Amino acid sequence: KVEVIHQDALEFLRKDRRQFDLILDDVFVGYARSIHKPRWLPRPGFRLAKRRLKEGGVLVSNALAEAKYLQRGMQELFPGLLRLRVPDFENQILVAGQLAALEILEQASSKQLNGIKVERPGSVGTLLPRSITDSRWLRLAHL
Repeated sequence: KVEVIHQDALEFLRKDRRQFDLILDDVFVGYARSIHKPRWLPRPGFRLAKRRLKEGGVLVSNALAEAKYLQRGMQELFPGLLRLRVPDFENQILVAGQLAALEILEQASSKQLNGIKVERPGSVGTLLPRSITDSRWLRLAHL
């Protein structure tokens, strides 16, 4: 069963108490070349999203220029992190969760993933806080 929730993501994460197998962050603000993540990601957004994950659940974040910043936030919260690089796109997909949940993705071949490269990124240090200013939406799914 897949459930798509389209509303203010930060408000949803703060108020809703349901738990999900997967949370997909595809939240951006701005327009065209000025598009970026809202200031509440990764903090407090990823911490709130982690609370909404079931045991063994996975958080996926679509990132652009701020990928390293988001990676730091995920590494502080999750034992496992993978980065997916899509050929011919500047997007990076960050996948965080328990190590066992990520092993299947890590073992998939490039052919199975249509050329997407799976990497285990190194540590990028500690995360500085950001302020909360805006939000858009998240996709959440019961699997």
